[in-house]
Amino acid sequence: MPDGNREDFNEDIRDWCEDNAPDQIKVQATGTTLFTIDTRSGTVSDMEMMDTIVLPLSLATLGYIVGNVALILVPIITIITSILVSGTFMYPVAVAMQVTQFTPSIMMSLTIAMSIDYSLFLLTRLTENLAFGADLEPAVENMLEHAGHTIIASGSTLICCFLGFLFFPLDLLKTVGIGASVAIASCLVVNLSLLPALMFVTGDRFLKPSERMAKLCCNEPGNPGRYRMRSTPVPEEAAAVVESETAAENAKATISEAATEPALSETQDLAEPLLANTKNELVKKEEEDLLRAVEADTEEDIEDMRQSVWYRSGSYLLSPKGPYVLLGLLMVMAPFCYYWVETGNSLSFDLFLPKSCDSRDAYDDFGEDFGLGTLSTYKLIFDGSAENIQVESETCFEVMDIVIQSLSDPDAFPASPSLMNFNGIYSLNGTQISYEEYMDAAACGTYTSCDNEEQRTIATVGQRQNSPYNTSTYSSVVLDVDAYSADGTEWLSDARELIDDLEKEGKLQGYSVVLQAGASVMYDAVDDVYDSFPLMIGITLVVVFLLVAFFFNSFMAPLRSVFTIGVTLMFCYGLSVLVYQYAWLDWLSWDSVEDSGEIAWMPPLMAFSIIVGLGLDYDIFLASRVLEFRMMGYDENSAVLKGLYKTGGIITAAGTIMAIAFGGLIFASELLLNQFGFYIFVAVIMDTFVVRTIMVPILMGLSGKYTWWPAKLPAETRSWDTPDSLVQ
Repeated sequence: MPDGNREDFNEDIRDWCEDNAPDQIKVQATGTTLFTIDTRSGTVSDMEMMDTIVLPLSLATLGYIVGNVALILVPIITIITSILVSGTFMYPVAVAMQVTQFTPSIMMSLTIAMSIDYSLFLLTRLTENLAFGADLEPAVENMLEHAGHTIIASGSTLICCFLGFLFFPLDLLKTVGIGASVAIASCLVVNLSLLPALMFVTGDRFLKPSERMAKLCCNEPGNPGRYRMRSTPVPEEAAAVVESETAAENAKATISEAATEPALSETQDLAEPLLANTKNELVKKEEEDLLRAVEADTEEDIEDMRQSVWYRSGSYLLSPKGPYVLLGLLMVMAPFCYYWVETGNSLSFDLFLPKSCDSRDAYDDFGEDFGLGTLSTYKLIFDGSAENIQVESETCFEVMDIVIQSLSDPDAFPASPSLMNFNGIYSLNGTQISYEEYMDAAACGTYTSCDNEEQRTIATVGQRQNSPYNTSTYSSVVLDVDAYSADGTEWLSDARELIDDLEKEGKLQGYSVVLQAGASVMYDAVDDVYDSFPLMIGITLVVVFLLVAFFFNSFMAPLRSVFTIGVTLMFCYGLSVLVYQYAWLDWLSWDSVEDSGEIAWMPPLMAFSIIVGLGLDYDIFLASRVLEFRMMGYDENSAVLKGLYKTGGIITAAGTIMAIAFGGLIFASELLLNQFGFYIFVAVIMDTFVVRTIMVPILMGLSGKYTWWPAKLPAETRSWDTPDSLVQ
């Protein structure tokens, strides 16, 4: 039955049960199809919550940090455009393959977070250039050259991280990787094209706020952002440009007046392009001079930097006390990092279903009334077709006796402690059936002519559970626990190991014994995924190393990036284990961080790429600004101090926005998304407030002149506390 028809049929059944069930009887419907329907409905509710709560909070944070309320409209436009672009490209993917229900939520979170993140990086650089005296065109060019380079580096790396999902053997994860990659690529393209275009088209409206708009962010009228407006005198070169333009116009006028004289026609043809080229060169030189003025340090700039919290923290971190701070941080984080190896990969339905929905309520009631194991029963198959051994043989019953008696050992297999858990031709309702008893029942048959009801029942079971050629049979296995729980999957693993051992010992006598149904399919799929996970981690880290080495032309820079990202990952994964498996936050009585005893198998996989990408995003943003100042001739410590001063507030603001965007998933209706949101929230807060703004400056201070090795850098000719002569 097609998916749409099957879903309609299941919903019709549920509606009919609700409308026609007697008051004295509770009639409920559940199953995987209804799980899908209710999960999709929960996803829609989560996306509405993201739109109505998370997005306004993120935009308000951006407007406050940039210092210009009018600029909030820019990321709104880029977000809407990015959603339309990513949706357009994901449509053919959704037609070609089934997209998991969680992909839209993840794409929405990424689109909101990355659009605002990229807008923040670009707009803060643009408003800084404008406040320091640059004209709009050179300011936009400078923005794209530096902040644009940063977001291209981080965005392309993040896309590569998510494309690593294609290495997983599950289409479910592949669609998450494709969707996330499409969302990030859309944000990247839109912010690098649409945002500069908006600035050129409506620059005065956005970048010169009125007195009323300026008051909303405690800013000065006409100031595009939070930076102090600088009154930059026109350099001598700029004055020369004006004089040259005047001279050029006069020369052109003179030539025009004399155009009637044939002798001057050739002079006119030669003079016009020469004057035009001279003017273009002078204008270009004026733009370069203005940008040099933007990059220069004034007394006011130095005093602003000296009073900032980022200068004070940076000076302390670069002092001899810095290494002790780093050592202290690593010692505090070490116990948390230790627990990352215990990260679970649970298959439990409770983690995947909305916390409150009809199908889950019916599922829980069914398990409570009939036993958790009845929700997903196993089939223990005995296949003798390879050796053409008949079910109606003593060999078959000897093999079943060995296997079933071993699996019903209460000490070794507490989830199946007795024969009551096994139903087939060997045991029925807890009673063992001998070979002779079965043969008598088979001879009696299933018809009413068989007077022995017990024999007729055994014969009926054999008819239903034996293969048509009578070479195979199966026994239903009902565990005392949920097959998808940790205890259930442990039973499956131990049972398979036992069967393998019996086969190696030759006790199966040519029979192939396998466990089918239950949680076996999902368990094998997840097991294959986690077998591929180390390869994905290795490939991702190698790609990160190579990309950072390429962008910075350095060997030391990628080493620092990989180390600090690794610290963030281990801390985040370790804390998640303590919260969800060791009940550290149970005292909050909040179901989103309650002791579930398990971590769903998807969040650790999905969070890995995002944590790596965001950590690299902030690392590149900080490191590129530090390198920019170092290339301008600042000494190592001055470059780090100025880079931290210029980017520290932006990085923490970006982290706050990202934490709000992904933290909204902690309020989602599925515990799986709660855990995923918790991973990202903790990682972003840790990375932006501790790793990038504390650990990285210390590491740069310790590496000194080797920070960018083996890149060749200019001589150290400038210091942050010495004003430049270009701007008085």
